[in-house]
Amino acid sequence: MATEPIEPADLCPACGYRDVTTADGWCVECSSERAIEAYGEKDRERAEARHSRWKGRTAAPSDQPLALVMRQRRHRLEVATRPKEFPGALSDPLELGVDALAHLRAVRNGLGSNSRARSHLAQAEELIKQLAHGPEE
Repeated sequence: MATEPIEPADLCPACGYRDVTTADGWCVECSSERAIEAYGEKDRERAEARHSRWKGRTAAPSDQPLALVMRQRRHRLEVATRPKEFPGALSDPLELGVDALAHLRAVRNGLGSNSRARSHLAQAEELIKQLAHGPEE
């Protein structure tokens, strides 16, 4: 008795029971699922990349508490010292300092004999001078 070799049916390698009907060698249902998974994987990779960039930029308080404190302090200082109008790119810090001191002199003249206010004014004048000259070289 001769047996003829049975040719394997073209079954989907993913599910194993539907016939292959697409050019990629899968059944329609499995081919669709694979395409959806591929797009989902791309989206997950992009989302994870965004998440890691964001996490690297802002660490959670429990991760680096000192870094968080320093970042908050820096932000508060920037907000407190942000001018209403920024000086031009070619502005000279010494000229800005002279202008600020002139305004403080006008305030000093209006204070009269208030010694406490005058001491605060003297401190402000010194700080403006320090800002105008920058750190000692």
